[in-house]
Amino acid sequence: MDKKYFVISDIHSFNKLMRASLRSSGFDKKNPNHILIVCGDIFDRGDDSIGVYNFLRSIPKKRCILIRGNHESLYFSLLKKEYPEEHDFSNGTVLTFCQIAGYGSDSVYDLRYGFYIHYGAYYDRVEVDPVCQDLWYSIREDVKNSEITKWLQSKQWINYY
Repeated sequence: MDKKYFVISDIHSFNKLMRASLRSSGFDKKNPNHILIVCGDIFDRGDDSIGVYNFLRSIPKKRCILIRGNHESLYFSLLKKEYPEEHDFSNGTVLTFCQIAGYGSDSVYDLRYGFYIHYGAYYDRVEVDPVCQDLWYSIREDVKNSEITKWLQSKQWINYY
């Protein structure tokens, strides 16, 4: 039997939509002839980063081709930062970090307003609430040490460049 390739991108943590799309296309992760190609942006914005991770990890490596997208780059960029910037919130990367670290979406709002005050269409850095800073450090450490970060750093991922 010939190999059949399925290509998906921009999942953005929408696990149910990803699975429904693959199911409607006939993808069967148990079928040894089905190959999944993921063209990046698996996380950010949606509410189920862990579900997306678990699903993709459940597919044998030889049948799951992972190409790093710009949101994977945003993930690694945020890991290095002292504090999240506005685009880390608007892109959903902080939300992904909270999910991975086991915090609810309320923590995203706590962090956002602990770091920023809104002035019209612009955000300016202000004095940081120490509780907010501690929360961020805790979340960032949990994400740095997570199995998800190790997986994203693995050789299974192909750099999109």
